[in-house]
Amino acid sequence: MIERLVFVILFLLGYQSCSPTKSGQLEHKDGKLLVHSWDFQKSGSIALDGNWEFYWKKHILPGNFDSSSKKYFLKGGRSWNDTAIAQKTLDGFGYATYRLQVILDKPYKLLALRIPYQSTAYRLFINGKEAYTAGVPGKAIAKSSPIYANTLHFFSANSQKIELVFHFSNYFHRLGGMWDIIYLGTPDVISQEKTRLLSIELITIGCLIITGFYHIGLYLLRRKDLSAIFFAGICLLISLRTMLTGQQFFFFLFPNFPWEVAVKLEYLCFYWVLPLFPYFYSAVFPEESIRRANHTICAICLGFGLLTLVTPVRVFSYSMSYFYIITLLVSCYLIVNVFRSVYKKREGSYVVVAGSLIFLTCTVLTILHQSEIFHTTDLVAPGLVIFIFSQSYLLSMKFSKAFYAAELLSENLSNTNNAYSRFVPKELLNFLNKKNITDIRLGDQTFQEMTILFSDIRSFTSLSEQMTPEENFNFLNSYLKRMGPIIRNNGGFIDKYIGDGIMALFARSAEDAVQAAVDMILELQKYNEHRKDSNFSEINIGIGIHSGKIIMGTIGENERMEGTVISDSVNLASRIEGLTKEYATNIIISEKTLDLIKCNERFQYRFLDDIQVKGKSNKVRIYEVLGSSGENSGATNKA
Repeated sequence: MIERLVFVILFLLGYQSCSPTKSGQLEHKDGKLLVHSWDFQKSGSIALDGNWEFYWKKHILPGNFDSSSKKYFLKGGRSWNDTAIAQKTLDGFGYATYRLQVILDKPYKLLALRIPYQSTAYRLFINGKEAYTAGVPGKAIAKSSPIYANTLHFFSANSQKIELVFHFSNYFHRLGGMWDIIYLGTPDVISQEKTRLLSIELITIGCLIITGFYHIGLYLLRRKDLSAIFFAGICLLISLRTMLTGQQFFFFLFPNFPWEVAVKLEYLCFYWVLPLFPYFYSAVFPEESIRRANHTICAICLGFGLLTLVTPVRVFSYSMSYFYIITLLVSCYLIVNVFRSVYKKREGSYVVVAGSLIFLTCTVLTILHQSEIFHTTDLVAPGLVIFIFSQSYLLSMKFSKAFYAAELLSENLSNTNNAYSRFVPKELLNFLNKKNITDIRLGDQTFQEMTILFSDIRSFTSLSEQMTPEENFNFLNSYLKRMGPIIRNNGGFIDKYIGDGIMALFARSAEDAVQAAVDMILELQKYNEHRKDSNFSEINIGIGIHSGKIIMGTIGENERMEGTVISDSVNLASRIEGLTKEYATNIIISEKTLDLIKCNERFQYRFLDDIQVKGKSNKVRIYEVLGSSGENSGATNKA
């Protein structure tokens, strides 16, 4: 459906933009143009594309032309390169005079010329009078200065005969002379044509810029898909090059922009946009891409760009001829890949083919128009817009399906979360002899001998008050992300997070719990160094450890349950952790835990106190763990 719609748009553009039937007749002769019954309002301006008199290495002033002057003839709108003069083929560097006499069928009071950019400086004489100068045309490079000039020039005619004389010079670009066709007409017709061309160009530029930034936004939202950023680069580079060429809107915005820098930008846009196409199509159709070929294309284009950056225009402008060949080869490579995607029925491949064929058709029609084989108009701009929109539609379709998939995934995750809302640590499954979490039932329990570790951040409440909710969560996640793996690596598992606190269980041995505590303090020291480098305050934690019998099981109700541990030993471990602040130390363990450690010499510790714990009739002897034996600095980081 989208392909048919796009072709209808192309048909309407072509139909509405076709030139009307021309009235009048133009008779081209060498150095002269005879105009018969020409109606500018109906037929538009006159293209001065016939043979102009050409005088090489001469700047002849009007009135000084005579039959003795050696003259040649060149088509209007063509550079003098490769012209054979005196058995010598001209290159682009030098100076010359162009002359054309236009004979109208009636006099006009006021006429106008639309003069596109020519290479690279010229002086215009109309009926013997100097009318306009672009740059500084001279007979030597030291006396010349190039400029970009796309202008309209209005002049008084009052005669049926108009003599146009151009003094051209070029020492800065590989192509010299009259680059583009000059148009003659009445002021209103010339102005309308200029406005129409500029409007089409501005619409194209606007569409490209908007599309480019839109896809930058898409990329920022979903960075895994690189097709959006490649496509954004294509749009923005083409928009910049369009501003620099054609009607040269760029110089309307920046009239004093350096000529050589502008030419470099124009070439760089072309050289660096080409490798984005294979990368874009590779992101869209990865199965058909050849990564090595893409990298090779990129390397070649970067090389051309580097040449442009380090050499003057008169040098790097020669590279464009070779780059046209590379562009042709890359185009063939892309066309093969696109049609392979169509053959394999890849999603969206028909849209890509439709947009590419439309752009190609518009380009061919424009060439036929310029060759006067088929009368239409310049369709490159609308063809490019349709091509860009077709690719944009493809990406939009892709992102739409990605978002739809994300919605489905979100729904599935929601259902999964409902099932896992009763989730308990997987170690609990082992202790309860359950294979799957779906086997867990409310009230399942087991009696085990374990070591319980409690840790807590000191003064977290006051620290939390200095942060936003988002900063609080980021801080806690950053801290817990460092501590969790240490507990697992030492054979323990986390039963639950209690705000900023951690409750962990160790079934294998008490040594595992104490070693985990030592490692946590060492990791905290590294974390504090990172926080200090980031201009954040250091933190301290307290760790309490006790060993004893516990009951592990599930509590709650049928719609919401969780795994937990119920035991007097758990309460004692929690109270021991609270004592770390009172005794200004980091790790405190009970005597029972110390007795379970088979190799006491593994840790550095000292007796701390005999304490009376609430709810206990007997006092509990506690010890401070200073670190593991052999540690250079130990694990203690006292508050």
